[in-house]
Amino acid sequence: SDIDDIESTGGGSDGDGASREVAYPLSVTYCAVCGLPPEYCEFDPKMFENCKPWIAKNCPEVYPDLFSGVKELSEGIADIEVKSSGAQPSSVKSKPGKKKTGDPQVTIALSTKKGKKSATIVTGAHLFSVNLADLAKLCKKRYSCGANVSKDAAQVDTVEIQGDRRREIADVLASEMNVPKPSIFIYEDKKTKVRAFP
Repeated sequence: SDIDDIESTGGGSDGDGASREVAYPLSVTYCAVCGLPPEYCEFDPKMFENCKPWIAKNCPEVYPDLFSGVKELSEGIADIEVKSSGAQPSSVKSKPGKKKTGDPQVTIALSTKKGKKSATIVTGAHLFSVNLADLAKLCKKRYSCGANVSKDAAQVDTVEIQGDRRREIADVLASEMNVPKPSIFIYEDKKTKVRAFP
């Protein structure tokens, strides 16, 4: 039978008749950007552009044609000397549509739902190594209200707490979650942002 033939040859073959050994458990490398094996990154062209630097650094043998000139190019760049002309660098103006990225901030805002329902939204706490699930759990216990971790429109993790708890959450973040007080901001209304601890 076919199964006996496969077992007698010692497993599968490479197609040229040569038998190959397979060691178990298999060790598979996954791309740190998209989470797929690097061989499959190319099937999503948008994500592949983001995956290329990781693949070039960690497993360039997967796409040898793509990264064949990278090593020679990097060796050539190392030989280039930079000469200073003594002129001061000109100030670079930022594009009008781009926002400056400054110090990380935690913002606490009030979101109103249908009718009189409201929720306190905490954004940016993850930038200070705050475990958002622990913050939600603490709020549930302390304030006897609903609280959960969700994503906002920009796909950023936020904590949503039932009711207007802006001042209480600012105190919790500063005292128990070790977020620096100057980094906590509260939206008094939709556009007015003030420091929680002036």
